[in-house]
Amino acid sequence: MGGRAAAPLPASDVAPAAHRGLGALPRSTPALAAFQDNTCEDWSGVSQPGEDLQSAILDNADLSAGNLAGAILVNASLVNADLSGTSLANTNLAGADLSAANLTDADLAFANLNGTLFDESTVFPSGLDFDSGDWGLPGDATPWDLGMIPAPEPAIGLMLAVGGVALAAVGRPRR
Repeated sequence: MGGRAAAPLPASDVAPAAHRGLGALPRSTPALAAFQDNTCEDWSGVSQPGEDLQSAILDNADLSAGNLAGAILVNASLVNADLSGTSLANTNLAGADLSAANLTDADLAFANLNGTLFDESTVFPSGLDFDSGDWGLPGDATPWDLGMIPAPEPAIGLMLAVGGVALAAVGRPRR
């Protein structure tokens, strides 16, 4: 077994998608589509109004300055996506995940945001984060007025699991 070690793969071949950077990859398909994974791809300026993009995976994608008005993005994953300046008017985003997404200057007029997830890192159309209280949503609505749901912190699940194990250990009879 005393041979030479294989040369390491280039970083781009082994780096997880989340670490490659926002929109760092070229477009892998001619168009966005439902159930398709376009993670980390540069789709800036995309124009696909009214398209069915349900359950699309667009994490870390650059969708800035695009036109997705009237699109169906139900249950789409847009985690850390750049949607700045994008027209999302009349778009159905029900159940989509906008955690850490950038919505600065996005047009959300008449968009369905019911059940859409957001977190403390989501940048709202006003260009400010959740803590600002100035979200720039249509009609000066709050995220709750539009049916948006705060995404639970990942640490909450860990805390619940540790607490459950501790409770189980305390309730166990001793010998």
